[in-house]
Amino acid sequence: MGTDKKTYPTQSSLIGKKVYLKPTTVEETVQFEKWYLHSEPERISWKPQLFKSKDELSNEFKKNSSSLFEQSFSVFRKDDNMLLGMVSYSDYNPLNRSAEIDAIIDPQDRKNGFGEDALKTLIKYLFTYRDLNKVYGYASELNTEATAMFELLHFEKDGALRDHHFYRGEYKKLFVFSLLRFQAEL
Repeated sequence: MGTDKKTYPTQSSLIGKKVYLKPTTVEETVQFEKWYLHSEPERISWKPQLFKSKDELSNEFKKNSSSLFEQSFSVFRKDDNMLLGMVSYSDYNPLNRSAEIDAIIDPQDRKNGFGEDALKTLIKYLFTYRDLNKVYGYASELNTEATAMFELLHFEKDGALRDHHFYRGEYKKLFVFSLLRFQAEL
């Protein structure tokens, strides 16, 4: 949590050093989809791409917004309350106390530490308030930005799924990264 005395429109456990998180609204999902599409989705995601209309995004959001097993948080810059991106967890497993994490940051605001701070804030929240033992994520070998972020956050590379990401006529590896609670620098 940051040390400033300014108040933010979210709970204190979702305030980082540079950013704060708050539950995503349906309107914000449309902006995230635009950023995602400008990030060459076929390169960064190994999953089939379904391009959705605003109404489809809205319906999907409403269906998933009250789930215990996944939640998205919008990322805002503390200095000016500017929307910067989204972080989320999904595949929450209460038995194993684990969840997958993901993020997207506005392409214009990358490499400024906002994504790192947003993910650190989410991870701290999940370990401290959701009592998780492990968070994990995936990165295609083509997604060097995600790989670098996992390494920066001290995730361990658990392995690679060979020929798991088909891109422009070639199969690529998909790396699996994880961070255990005792390894986290909170």
